[in-house]
Amino acid sequence: MPKVSDAHLEGRKDQILDAAAERFAEGGFHATSMADIIGASGLSAGSMYRYFKSKDELIGAIIDRLMETVMGELTRATMTAPPGTETIALSVQTAQQILSSQPLIAKLLPQLWTEAVRDEAIRLRAQTFYRTLLAHFTRNVRAAQASGSLSAELDAEGVAQVGLALVQGFMVQRLMLQGDINPESYLQTVRQLIGAGAQRASAK
Repeated sequence: MPKVSDAHLEGRKDQILDAAAERFAEGGFHATSMADIIGASGLSAGSMYRYFKSKDELIGAIIDRLMETVMGELTRATMTAPPGTETIALSVQTAQQILSSQPLIAKLLPQLWTEAVRDEAIRLRAQTFYRTLLAHFTRNVRAAQASGSLSAELDAEGVAQVGLALVQGFMVQRLMLQGDINPESYLQTVRQLIGAGAQRASAK
């Protein structure tokens, strides 16, 4: 029997994850059965269970993929940002782009937040994601303090936490209010608030 290549195996896994993401986005984690996902994937039950032994394992893989995508987009958008809290504004801008261009993520994110409260394994996954993102924000804030563009008196971790809250807050409002929230106005206000706060802190 010919050996199956790693690329083929990864392709099958992606095929399952794509089908599962579609089904979970439409029906929710709990209302969607493995049979639903098997039918949507076009694969046999044997093929499905070769990769994922249970629905919980599949949900975990979907959440890992979702968080890796969001984390990757946010870090790429801000890696070349000049030292300072512009990272926060760029992250809000990137969050808007993600939610607008990737509807599956927009539908799956609220489910992730709900599951993180209910399920400890998912909560641990989410905590790893948020801690990584906070560390990225904190490094940027400290770089700004080292360059003199941000007051050294500010608590770097505190600034990072508030900055992440602004990004999360935008995403929640965007998902809940949809067209009732103006992304450009939100982004402009974030820049104004951060700029004014940084100036006050530097003047002390």
